[in-house]
Parts: sequence; structure tokens; C-alpha cells
Amino acid sequence: MYRNLNILVDQGEASRLESSRGRDRFDRAGYRHAHFHCDTCGMVYDLPVENEMLISTRQAAEAAGHRVLEEQVDLIGICTECVGTD
Repeated sequence: MYRNLNILVDQGEASRLESSRGRDRFDRAGYRHAHFHCDTCGMVYDLPVENEMLISTRQAAEAAGHRVLEEQVDLIGICTECVGTD
């Protein structure tokens, strides 16, 4: 399975999201969105983002002298399913 995913990454059809939590995730390429990681259940949800949000974040990084190669927005918290079980 990972061999096929790596082929898709090489072809530009998917992107690899390296995780600090030990497991890489794969996502389709060309779809701008953020990721919400639930710290309770471990699920990862796609969140649509406005282009303006990414543009202003990129501009802030470039204004500080950085060269941005790609954007990834990751949010960590507790999802609605887990919040409801408190």
C-alpha cells in the first residue's frame, strides 16, 4: 500500500504529510485545506480554508525573510464528537 502511495507522491497526485506523532499521512494534491487533529480520539479531519488565510500567512513568513515552498495548516484540539462526550 505505501509503495503505491509513494508512487502517487512521486507523480504529484498525492502529498505526504509527515507527522510528529509517528505516522505519515497521505493526502490528495492540489486541494487546499487545513487539518484538524483530535487529541482525544486521534482522528484527522480536513477543514476548508479561504485562500486569503493562506496568502496572509505566506506573506507574513515572506516578510520575515523566509521562502515558502508549500503551505500546511495543522490544528490540534478536541473534535466535536469527543467534546460532546465530556
